[in-house]
Amino acid sequence: MSNGERTPVIRSEDWWACFLGWAILVLAIIGLSGEGEKWKVGTPFIKGPKITSGWSVLTMPEAGPNEVVGSMAKTYEAKKLHTSIVVKDKDGKEMKFGFADGYLPYNKISSKTPVKVAYTGEGENMMATKVSIVAFPKGIGTLFTQTLKHFVFIAVLTLIGGIFMKFDIGKYLIGLLIIYVLAWIAVFLGNQEFIKTWGISYVIFALIFGLILGNLFTVPKVLQAGGQTEYFIKIGLVCMGANILFIDILRGGFVGLVQALLVATVVWFMTYFICRWFKVSERFSAIIASANAICGVSATIAAGGAILGDKKEVSYMVAWVLVCAVVLILVMPPIAKGLNLPNNWAGAWVGGVIDNTGAVVAAGGIIGGEAAFKTAALVKLAQNVLIGFAAFFMALWATMTLERREAGADAEKPAISEVWYRFPKFVLGFIIASLIVSFIVEPGWSHKAAKAVGGACKDYRNWFFALCFVAIGLETKFKELVSVGGGRPAIASWISQTLNAIWTFFITWILWSGRFFEAVIPPD
Repeated sequence: MSNGERTPVIRSEDWWACFLGWAILVLAIIGLSGEGEKWKVGTPFIKGPKITSGWSVLTMPEAGPNEVVGSMAKTYEAKKLHTSIVVKDKDGKEMKFGFADGYLPYNKISSKTPVKVAYTGEGENMMATKVSIVAFPKGIGTLFTQTLKHFVFIAVLTLIGGIFMKFDIGKYLIGLLIIYVLAWIAVFLGNQEFIKTWGISYVIFALIFGLILGNLFTVPKVLQAGGQTEYFIKIGLVCMGANILFIDILRGGFVGLVQALLVATVVWFMTYFICRWFKVSERFSAIIASANAICGVSATIAAGGAILGDKKEVSYMVAWVLVCAVVLILVMPPIAKGLNLPNNWAGAWVGGVIDNTGAVVAAGGIIGGEAAFKTAALVKLAQNVLIGFAAFFMALWATMTLERREAGADAEKPAISEVWYRFPKFVLGFIIASLIVSFIVEPGWSHKAAKAVGGACKDYRNWFFALCFVAIGLETKFKELVSVGGGRPAIASWISQTLNAIWTFFITWILWSGRFFEAVIPPD
């Protein structure tokens, strides 16, 4: 069965996502410099605007009497509260402060966070009376310059493909600028530490902004032209591949991969048959199953491309994935604590069930402890590895079985080459980006260098995801979230997600509880 006239490579959205994602990766590798444990990515790579956590102080102030301006060097914790901190001032001198009330009223402050500390006392008796976190340490002017350069780079980069794909250039640029501003605000809000504590990531804000505009106002044509949803997310997914190092999977053992396989396989088929029982179409059922079983948004987009799913249904499922992630952040950590699960087991459980990476990290933070973060991240990483395999098998199934059945018994048997044409090429870009960093950058430079390159690409992944979710919100109607398919897809999805949590709990009990064998990552 042929898919009709093939889209030339030069006009293919998937291929342009590959080309542009690879271009970002190449620029990061060219800009790589350092040695030993210290590596960074610089020119010609253009970094995103530096927006650090906190907004009690917007720009780095000068130090007044009994004040010090610098960056966080160390923190000492008890019961998740900072009992004392060490701040490195502008001259590199380290100063340790206790707290008059016994603790710092912030749940988490990472190292190198810019701060201003007001204090009393001297020497070993210095007590911090106020700690202000700096949002824009280099000033508003520098931030504006960084933002302008970043937007111009994204605009020029995406416009290269857009020209060949026949974008309306004028409308696209105006629409992209508006969407970028909304994405910037979403990233700023998502970076605030007290918001991170509750697991509300930048993508949630981006989606909310888009939903508000799309549902309260008529979306103008410039925003429709600028909201290239799939184009943005496909570029982001190619960049995401650079964050997946095969050595990390091997170092964590195969336990995470075993969990991912056991969970993804059972949950995919379970979800698919539940959806079919609710009379959801085969294609939409496969999209929902991929979202619930593998890794949420990324798998949804890959599945939709592999089976030629309806774009509206894909956007619908992406929105539901984010809604579900927020609910699970609020529900799963308290359940884990109520059951007194070791934090490595709890981390593996939330990592296997929650379908958004940012939400997984947030849930791990609520559970607490390094083991929760590590196991949650390991499991989510292993699930991401399955994207390529899932896309291939769904393309094979759709081509060789689904479409022949839809066409009737007399339909011509499709050539095996049809699977290649159907396979989402941006998934190929994702795999190649991972291979480049894993087998060229990591052995050629070092593991830290590979992490630096992956981190630079991750920054663009986040920005393209932010642009994408604003665009998804603009094209999604609140009413459709519950009315599509008479509400049956939503009901089927939530039922299967509940069963997913139960099945994953059972698998993680076997793999991470320590009852049967020693856990790869012990609890702390």
